Amino acid sequence: MNIRSFWKVAGVVVVGAASSVASAELVVNGGFEDGLTGWWSDPSDFGSDFEVIGQGRESGHSLMLSAEPGGIGDVVYQELALVPGQKYAVEFWVLNYGVGNDMLRVLWEGGTLTQFGDPIDFPLESWSFVSLEATATDGPSTLFGFGGYDGNASFLIDDVSVRAVPAPGACVLGALCMAGGLRRRR
Repeated sequence: MNIRSFWKVAGVVVVGAASSVASAELVVNGGFEDGLTGWWSDPSDFGSDFEVIGQGRESGHSLMLSAEPGGIGDVVYQELALVPGQKYAVEFWVLNYGVGNDMLRVLWEGGTLTQFGDPIDFPLESWSFVSLEATATDGPSTLFGFGGYDGNASFLIDDVSVRAVPAPGACVLGALCMAGGLRRRR
């Protein structure tokens, strides 16, 4: 194998490895197209009001939260298989219908990863993309979800995703190992 052929093969292997690691979706039914299938719920003690509605960002459905203010609000969650020490990209979209008297928490490993609230500072009546990074410390599984309320109106959540973030340099290291092995064969 000549060096030009090697780099073509190495490039395909590296790109393939990186895309397979990055594309491993952990959330089941993140677009709520199948209602709350894959999600568990814990209704708020303060005027619980959540449901999957037929208004999604790009597809047909999303999760609506609009419980009365108090406590953590309505909670939806699912159990994810995580690797301790691994970093994860947590992404979703939010549509806010009213300002003030509202709160949204992103729940991670039994606690709060982040909280938006009082007021939720997303623009009104347009979808906003949220991208967070979290590291797994528990394992081999953990709870992930959302808790929230909105006393003035409601907000929607859609296209929820949690994916492992490839370690920096992992693909380069693999290509170098491959190069060493091919060089040794010559």
